[in-house]
Amino acid sequence: MALSEIIDSSLYNEVLVRPFKEGRASELSIISGYGSSAMAFHHLQNLSEIDTKVRINLILGMAMLDGISLNDHTAFINLKQKEYYNQFECSYVCSGPAVHSKVYIWSKNDQPIQAFIGSANYSQRAFLGSGREAMSECSALSAMDYFEVI
Repeated sequence: MALSEIIDSSLYNEVLVRPFKEGRASELSIISGYGSSAMAFHHLQNLSEIDTKVRINLILGMAMLDGISLNDHTAFINLKQKEYYNQFECSYVCSGPAVHSKVYIWSKNDQPIQAFIGSANYSQRAFLGSGREAMSECSALSAMDYFEVI
């Protein structure tokens, strides 16, 4: 197995924008322990400025332990049903073991292209804040297999 470099700066651009902006991918599947509707809105808004043919599938893995705020839940529903209809899907892990993983998988035409794994939850604090987070590229096929199991 080849080792990948750690990405610890410009995470938002490197992990969440570049593969789409370069035209290599059109769909992002995310497993994150925690996430926010503000992040999803901001991210979808940015990607839609590049091209409206983008899709995000988000799984939040810690919901059964820590819950989801009513505000976030309502906003996720609004994103899915109104603002980004057919571009956004969000689900919560509510049975089985909680999932604290953070995995981001870019695909094109249902084929995994590039994936990242690391410490950054799908939140503005993690991707746009001043804290220290790290991500690394991993096998896109293996990451998609993991996403499908979750």
